[in-house]
Amino acid sequence: MTRPLDKDLDPTVKDVDIQSAESRESGEESSFDMGLIKNYPFSESKVSLRVSSYGYFREENSTRAHSLYISPHGIEFTTSKEFDVGTLVKINVAIPDYWGRKQEFVDYGRIDKPKVFKVIARVIKVDQATRNKKKNVVVETLNIDEVDAKVLQRYLMEKKKTPFIDEDE
Repeated sequence: MTRPLDKDLDPTVKDVDIQSAESRESGEESSFDMGLIKNYPFSESKVSLRVSSYGYFREENSTRAHSLYISPHGIEFTTSKEFDVGTLVKINVAIPDYWGRKQEFVDYGRIDKPKVFKVIARVIKVDQATRNKKKNVVVETLNIDEVDAKVLQRYLMEKKKTPFIDEDE
């Protein structure tokens, strides 16, 4: 007996197009439009990230990274860890006052105050960065909470208004 796919049960579930091993090995480029990241308004922003291969997130299995470009559609970041094209990754995105920003969009409270939101993405491009051993990795967002996407968008818009403030302070 075959189990019906989730998309057959729920028409709102969409297929996730994950490249096959053959296309990854042959170096076939993804059809993802990188302009969705780099041309997104105010996307050139340095945001702290924790990145790990998809699965159970453990701090010791993740690597620190910083975004070069970030948008709800994808992220380009630098990291020292090696990721293969086509790999699914879990990314924890840390923006300043995340929970305070999210409360503008939601009508519920929490006892804890989360500092990060999660994104599931697929690696679509890996380049060796110049002058160091770090890699520039481009990922396509596969799953992001709708409200978190709005929080990110608002953060990027506010970042433009105050370009000389460093969020790490």
